[in-house]
Amino acid sequence: MGLCACKRPLILAVSFLLTIVSARTAFPAPITFNTALPVADGQGVFRMQSKFIRSTQDPGTQDRELTVRALPLVAVYGATRRLAIFGIVPILNKKLQINASGVTRDTSGLGDITILARYTAWKKDGPGRTTRLAPFIGIEAPTGKDNEKDSLENDFTAILSFRVNL
Repeated sequence: MGLCACKRPLILAVSFLLTIVSARTAFPAPITFNTALPVADGQGVFRMQSKFIRSTQDPGTQDRELTVRALPLVAVYGATRRLAIFGIVPILNKKLQINASGVTRDTSGLGDITILARYTAWKKDGPGRTTRLAPFIGIEAPTGKDNEKDSLENDFTAILSFRVNL
C-alpha cells in the first residue's frame, strides 16, 4: 500500500533536510595554467576566466597606475590520447592613469591569439597525485592592436605593449 498524500510532503522535507545536514563541502581543484587542462581523445574543453591586474607601485616620478581587465577564451581539443591542441583568444581592456599629469589612456579589444600543442610524453598517476612530462610548443599571432594613437597623435605603445600572461 502506498503512503497517504498528506505524508509525502513531510517525507520530502525530512529527506531534503537530511541531505543538507549530511552534505560534505566540495573542494574543487584550483584553476591553474591553461596548458594543464586535462582533455581526452576526441573531446574538447572551453574555459573562460576573468582576470583583474592592477599595478600602482610606479617607481618613477609620474605616479602611474595600470589596470588590466582580461577575459581569455581558451578552447582545447584532444587530437589523440597524448596530443592536445589549444587556442587562446584574450579580450583585453587596459587603462593607464598618469596621476602626475592627470592624463588617462585606455584601449580595448583582442589581444594576441595563441595556438599551442601539448604532447604527453610520460605520465604516472597515483592516489591523490598526477605526474606528467608534457612539453608544448606554440605560436602567437600578432592580432592585438599595437599602433593606436589618441586625438593628439600620442602613441599608445607603452600601454598596448604591456604583456599580460594569460
